Amino acid sequence: IMKGYIVTIDSINQLNQALTEENTAMRDRVKEVQVINEKLEERQENMEEIIEVGRVLQCTEINVVGIRITQTGRQRETARADRVEMIKVCFTLLENKIAEPGNKVLNLRVTDLEGNVLLSNNDGGYSATRNIDYSNDRLDACVFYSVDIETNALISGEYTVEILEEEVLIGSSVLNLR
Repeated sequence: IMKGYIVTIDSINQLNQALTEENTAMRDRVKEVQVINEKLEERQENMEEIIEVGRVLQCTEINVVGIRITQTGRQRETARADRVEMIKVCFTLLENKIAEPGNKVLNLRVTDLEGNVLLSNNDGGYSATRNIDYSNDRLDACVFYSVDIETNALISGEYTVEILEEEVLIGSSVLNLR
């Protein structure tokens, strides 16, 4: 009987060792899969961030000029601060296939020499606002800021002009007036 027990114990012991090795191998494999899964999750988060950044419109070919309006109603470019009645900002929005098409709100922020934003009456903290219908294709657009000569006359110097898609800066330029 004892010899039978020894044979049984020996075979159970061999089986136990085989199961222990298999268990260790499975735990190692589970750890490897977990590491791969964590890397994939991190990569997905990075891709989502990249996509969000890629959805922001990009602005190029920014042209900023001071405008005075003649008695006949025509617009003439001027670089003299005391004659500027309007600031005209023209630019091109680049093609962006991953941006959401549709109505986009573009805000214009004109900052004077001291860092103060030149505000208009009804544009919520911006110099001017314009809605455009963006269809993921290249688009030329202009935004105008009307200078209130009586309360906000311009002085000679350098003005910073920023174009924002809602709150995100998509382009900037400088206007020098003498």
